[in-house]
Amino acid sequence: RLVIADVEQAALDATVAELSEYGEVEGRVLDVSDADAVEAFAADIFDRYGEDEFRLVESEVILELASADGIIATGGGAVLSVENVEVMRSTGRVVWLDADPATLATRVGAASGRPLLAGSASAGDRLAEILEDRREAYERAAHVRIDTNDRGREDVVAEVVGLWTTS
Repeated sequence: RLVIADVEQAALDATVAELSEYGEVEGRVLDVSDADAVEAFAADIFDRYGEDEFRLVESEVILELASADGIIATGGGAVLSVENVEVMRSTGRVVWLDADPATLATRVGAASGRPLLAGSASAGDRLAEILEDRREAYERAAHVRIDTNDRGREDVVAEVVGLWTTS
């Protein structure tokens, strides 16, 4: 099993979409953000309950998916919880899809629906802050780091599938 994470799901969203259709893993990609508990809750969580409550729900979903066979795609902040990292590392190979802030900003675009980027004058500047804050957590969590800068989605997907087939 693989567990994939990146900052603000910038590379992950496109990679998950393509992975879901890739022959060897078709139907085996489980996106934490698509789980009913998270999807229903995420729409207004930051306004009504705050990030801490969202992280609790996210952790519950990660624990539920830990026994599933396939590739689990987490939210960008999942690595901030020591408990999440323990579950992720003990049940699969954790893959960090890394990129520089400018690349991340291009991938997230207008950042619609991303509460941590809302109200930022510059998505790139805010992503640089988030990446700086989380870098050590990603480094501790990841078994494998994939640099996605200047790489096409197909190339990244092929590398992830290669890791999955050898895990």
